[in-house]
Amino acid sequence: MSIIIKTIQNSKITSPNDNYIKLFSNKDDDGILYYKDSKGVCKPVGELPIPFVESISYNELYKLASENNMVAGTHYLITDFESIYEQPDYYVDGTLKTKLQLKGKPKHWGYQPLLVEAISPSDISVDAYQISYIAGGYSGFTKDKIKYDFKFNRSEFNRRTKGRIFECVDEFNNRTDYDHRTILFRRYQNYIMTDKIGEITNYNCVTGEIMGNIIDIKTDDIIIVDTFTDLGYNIGLKIIDDSHVVVDNLYTNGVPLEITLNNKSKIIPINYSFEKKYDCYLATPSGDYTSYREVYFGQGDSDDYIELFTFDTGYNNVLGNYSHNYNRVINNVLLLPNNVFGMNAHSNIISDDFSNNTIGINFNHNTIKCVVSGVDFTNATYVYHDMNCDIFKGMVKNRLSFYDETDNINIVDITD
Repeated sequence: MSIIIKTIQNSKITSPNDNYIKLFSNKDDDGILYYKDSKGVCKPVGELPIPFVESISYNELYKLASENNMVAGTHYLITDFESIYEQPDYYVDGTLKTKLQLKGKPKHWGYQPLLVEAISPSDISVDAYQISYIAGGYSGFTKDKIKYDFKFNRSEFNRRTKGRIFECVDEFNNRTDYDHRTILFRRYQNYIMTDKIGEITNYNCVTGEIMGNIIDIKTDDIIIVDTFTDLGYNIGLKIIDDSHVVVDNLYTNGVPLEITLNNKSKIIPINYSFEKKYDCYLATPSGDYTSYREVYFGQGDSDDYIELFTFDTGYNNVLGNYSHNYNRVINNVLLLPNNVFGMNAHSNIISDDFSNNTIGINFNHNTIKCVVSGVDFTNATYVYHDMNCDIFKGMVKNRLSFYDETDNINIVDITD
């Protein structure tokens, strides 16, 4: 057998460019990225100045890429990176709100610099790193494996962002398709119906005016209108005076016909006004913050909620590929799945489109597929016969409520 040796540049293999750098992670030093300097000495990337890295703002990097002026092989440190996102938030019926808070730089640690590498004059590698940014006082999540799309510069509601982390695997092997290290999800205080205090015959969602026979109420009381039979959910209201309740900002100028998101998805607001007699109950806080949607209109305006990370001491959890929505248009969909896991969740595998769920403590070793039954979630949402459903506990059995193709509400029993 003959061996053929190819001649390259007069039989010599050229040396790497002077600025060629090999990054490596030192597992014995909390996963901090290292490089070798010209003398062969290993140094952590976080010690500034970094000789092979160009510090740059997100806008500057985006401009370079747009003008095809990045240098392939060059590492850039995006010093002002932050995961900017619209925090998922929903009305009492689960309809996405049309005015969402734009969240960004966490108050806990500020900017989260990202180290990226240009692979062409107009693009970077999807693999990014958060370094130990010593000079900036930021320790980073150096053990995380991150994939980053820097061209995602507009949110779902067309507001400016700084790119998007679309996969994060943390040091505990939790995997999500968003930056679960910094993104917070809202959970509302739950309320329990207590004494019946009368009947409501009319409610105007634009003015907040209520009519009916209601006794023993005062300002700031929370009342629950028993609309479940007709709507599949109850409406909660907060009292301003004896004839008015809090009205959400959406309705102060009337109900719009529709709102279009940046991805061309449409939100159709529901007019909650009615002219029918419904029983009305006083409500008291339960002390639990598990509802992903408002219990009463305007609940967020009263800080009657908390904000939570997806994981709290969780490990080996894999959330499904919800971000397939990232590449296609679906009505009323945000990029964030809005899931919160309680303490000690571990070794769970969640399938596609698992969203808007709150899972309590000790939820362990579970594999959830498309159809779920007999699981005690609070306000969990999943798919039943291709329908988005809400699960709720009855006196005897658990039940599902969902809208069918004709927008009729359906309520069915499920097994315990």
